[in-house]
Amino acid sequence: MKISYGQDGTVVDALFKTKFSLKQGFDTRFDKKNQTELFDFVGFVITPSDILAVLPKKFYSVDLIKKLNSSSAISEDVSLLFDVIHNYISRENTSASAIKHIGNSPEFHSDYPFSSFFAIYKYYSQFGIYKEIENKTNTKKGIISWRDTIRKSIKIVDGNNIIHLPIYYKTNKFSEVFVSDCMIFAINHTLERFPFFLKMQKTNYKTPNFDFLENSDYVINYLQRIKGKIFKDINKNLINSLIDFFEQIALNLKGGNIHVKINYFDRIWEKLVETHLNNRFIAVDENTKEIIFGSSTVNKVVFQKKTFAIDMSNNLFHISPDYYLLSNDVQYIFDAKYYLSINSLNYKQISYNQLLAGLSPKVCSILILPCNGVSYSRTHFLLSTEFRIKDDEGHEIIEQYLNIRQLMHHYISRSNENADKIE
Repeated sequence: MKISYGQDGTVVDALFKTKFSLKQGFDTRFDKKNQTELFDFVGFVITPSDILAVLPKKFYSVDLIKKLNSSSAISEDVSLLFDVIHNYISRENTSASAIKHIGNSPEFHSDYPFSSFFAIYKYYSQFGIYKEIENKTNTKKGIISWRDTIRKSIKIVDGNNIIHLPIYYKTNKFSEVFVSDCMIFAINHTLERFPFFLKMQKTNYKTPNFDFLENSDYVINYLQRIKGKIFKDINKNLINSLIDFFEQIALNLKGGNIHVKINYFDRIWEKLVETHLNNRFIAVDENTKEIIFGSSTVNKVVFQKKTFAIDMSNNLFHISPDYYLLSNDVQYIFDAKYYLSINSLNYKQISYNQLLAGLSPKVCSILILPCNGVSYSRTHFLLSTEFRIKDDEGHEIIEQYLNIRQLMHHYISRSNENADKIE
């Protein structure tokens, strides 16, 4: 399977537009200024033979994208991107539809039930394949279970013979076999279908010789019947995940490309920055004005989106910086910007500086943007002295560029650590 690469906000190759049936307004947007069509999502479009992976803004250099598209190399960043999207939606978004199949709200879109798959695989990792249960009964069905008959029955001596009553038989419930087969198919089929995203091991069981895709209605109906006979919550949750999985599969049997994408990656960028700040922030360099980060968790600070009620009129206007921290009489006012570049004055950040100046005279005001190389900073705005009312601080805004790949890796590692703690 060939993987092609694109990048959010960059020009769409005409070949990709045709090959992956990209639609303007859904996958792309038209740039009137430059009369070009640009990628307008982050994620994947998958055909039976090809994958288009569209990375976030500033993830690759233009030259590297060209190099990847001219070779057969498969970048590990494909798996990284999928992990970030999945972790963000499953952990940060609490709507039922998003949990059900990685997003069914305007900003998220998925044609494949990955979240149900992950729930099924989690059960498999903890308990193995749903076991076929031997049903012990004293009715004449199946074959005799001599072990249970000897242990449980009453022993009657008749001459030289010992008679066991009642005799216990063992039968195998088809329903348990069916649930096991559904699990095996869901896991093996998904891992075979998306080997570049998912690095888990398939089950040790052979995929059942049954067409689950063509018979999805039957599968769903039978699982619904089984669900009514299950009592343990953990097993009920497994059945629900299997039903969700096959329901979503049934919706897409019509064919066509599979989309797994997010249209507003700026929300993920905000979360990446928040995670990095709250685990690795040390200080702001007084000379370069650049944020200093530690290589690992150094001290637990809490940058948060804080709302300030600044208006005493009936309008009750308020402001909410993305990340705010007041520490040692210093106000840190940071804002995440998922931009290719900043070409105009950021009036909102200036207003934050001025409106919050009364809380503390010392202000560190920084806009945080993605880059694909070494992190760096530069001055975005410095108020001329003739316009300053008094000689205090808070008249400067810095642009801080952080390597987006590094922030994505850090976010995944923190998500995995939190998952381990929960479990």
